[in-house]
Amino acid sequence: MVGVNFANTYCAIFIIFTCIFAPSYLYVVIYFALFLFCLLRERIYFNDSSRRLIKIFLLMNALGAIFVSNNEISNAGRDIWYALKVCVCFWLGYAIGFSGINWKKFSKLFVSGATFVSLVQLLKVYFSGQELEFNGDANIGSVSIICGVAVFLILCRKSSLFGFGDRFLNAVCFLIISFAFIFSYSRTGIGCYLIFLLSALGFFEKKKWIAIGLIILFVLFFLLEAILPDIDVQNLNFASKIKNSIVEIAFNDGEDPTQMLLNWRGFESYRAFLGFVNADIFKMMLGQGLGATVDLGMLVDMGKDMQYQFLPVLHNLYLQVLTKFGFFGLILYLFFVLEIFKNSKKIGSLSFYGADKLLVSFGVIILYTSLVITGIYNITHLDPVIIFMGIIYGIAGYVQKMDRMH
Repeated sequence: MVGVNFANTYCAIFIIFTCIFAPSYLYVVIYFALFLFCLLRERIYFNDSSRRLIKIFLLMNALGAIFVSNNEISNAGRDIWYALKVCVCFWLGYAIGFSGINWKKFSKLFVSGATFVSLVQLLKVYFSGQELEFNGDANIGSVSIICGVAVFLILCRKSSLFGFGDRFLNAVCFLIISFAFIFSYSRTGIGCYLIFLLSALGFFEKKKWIAIGLIILFVLFFLLEAILPDIDVQNLNFASKIKNSIVEIAFNDGEDPTQMLLNWRGFESYRAFLGFVNADIFKMMLGQGLGATVDLGMLVDMGKDMQYQFLPVLHNLYLQVLTKFGFFGLILYLFFVLEIFKNSKKIGSLSFYGADKLLVSFGVIILYTSLVITGIYNITHLDPVIIFMGIIYGIAGYVQKMDRMH
């Protein structure tokens, strides 16, 4: 039976919440050490689905080795680090899931921890008057993913999370976490929350419901676009950011300095696209290599002693992949995400109730965040997603191993 190892259950909780309290370089080292310990403790069988998923990801990064000699070693080293971080998070999650966790116990502990973190953040807002730290730049950016998964676990269950008939605690946890998202004023965080919410409610199970969900989101967005006030450059608030969301990521040539800084994501994406179309055919297909940067065409003063002309990392991961790994790399990245969707039913059915929906929501979130906060290459934001994916694949691997033995 899967999920009888209570030590692994508590270890899984520790691993996921470490993303909040420790810097990425530290917890990745801890993760790698724990993964090696798991390998020494028992023989881990990686199923075909997990091997294929990681092979696609590694193949994409291998394209970057072709022209890596043209780029700075430090930038190439950073790109390799981000790729290894994804692999280590997935491998450790897989090892924990394969070794066995008590899923019911894990769910209770996980939701309790997410509720506590959300409550602390809400109290911080109440007493300090500051916004919640659910942004993707701070180390605590992974909170939004952790709390989003907690909302999913509360909603997507056959019975009450904290015991039969005890709906009150479920409702309290759901409301605390939901209010934490509302008062975070983070567009990315709220977007992830909505994805988990729609997935738990079954909107991503059938094509018809996906279409309905997208229509609802588009209608809601255009209503907000019409209702919200015009953007005040001197006083950018959350309402202004919501109204400016589409313009912010659209291409911007930077001729107007004010618009360039206001819509920075669009400017860096435009410069990346220019670099792509002006490259030779080989670099268009295979990329400019690990460590490649985007030339902004000028030295840009961002204030606070931050000046940039060459960017090694972009908000838009699709353009970053085009720059470093070329057109073939982008195809492989999309295949990587499609592999998650393709395996959701098979892997999910071998794990726990709702695992298929959770995998689909992870795929949607990876696609969404790749447009706005560098996706799985973000410094911390999506690490819990990769770990959770590993756990789900690991549980499925354990079940497949037991089936072969019997």
